[in-house]
Parts: sequence; structure tokens; C-alpha cells
Amino acid sequence: MQSEITQLHEELQRQFPASEPKLKLFPSGAARLDVKIGSEVYVLEYHLDVGVGISRRSTATFGWEGYEKPFDTFDEAKTFLLRLLNKSA
Repeated sequence: MQSEITQLHEELQRQFPASEPKLKLFPSGAARLDVKIGSEVYVLEYHLDVGVGISRRSTATFGWEGYEKPFDTFDEAKTFLLRLLNKSA
């Protein structure tokens, strides 16, 4: 999953540089990708035990395992994030 998120990070840097994407990979296999959309920062996260999801930084409760918007697959999360970015462009 880290490779897919790394590829998405690179894609966002090319196509949406104003979103200031920031990637953090963890030794556990988890990953976090922060993306600025308008005045909000969206956080796409992957954890081995809970899967992939997206939360808004302003409303997220960090320190617990869960997402505002969980997804069954990475592709669903990517599509959702790209849709948000395209709407804001």
C-alpha cells in the first residue's frame, strides 16, 4: 500500500502542486498523505489493522484508529480525493 500512496503523492505534486501534498511513511507499513484543499487539510491514511480512509484535519480525532470516511479499497479513496481536488481547481 505504501507504494500506491507514494505514487499518488507524486501524481499530486505534478498535477496539484498548490495542494502541498506531504507524505509520511512508517516502518509498520502505515502511511499518511496530507493534502491541502482550499482552507482544509485532508488526511489520507492507511493502517494495516483498519485499512484506508480520509479525514479532515480540522475535525479529526487523532489518537484513535478510525476515519471520518473509510473506504473498502485504496482506489476508492484516491478517486474521492481526486474528485475533491478537481472541484477546488
